[in-house]
Amino acid sequence: MTKQFSFNIIGLIFSPLLLAIAVGLIPQVNAQIVGLTAEQDTLFSEMPSGDPFEVLEFHGVYSIYANFTSPSDVLSALFASNVDT
Repeated sequence: MTKQFSFNIIGLIFSPLLLAIAVGLIPQVNAQIVGLTAEQDTLFSEMPSGDPFEVLEFHGVYSIYANFTSPSDVLSALFASNVDT
């Protein structure tokens, strides 16, 4: 039993060309971050004894905002880790 290979010459020629055109049409974009803003949302202070949130006494919840040069820029993902590498 023999295997037959068929080549599509048009596909071999135009596939890399179409890929190059598609990559070339993707706009190069970037954003410039100019600072961070932190606003305190909640402060857990003077919790009564026995409160389940007593361990959070004097801890706060903050909202962190990234400031960009353009108002249309957005931060879509953020990653943080407390593991030393």
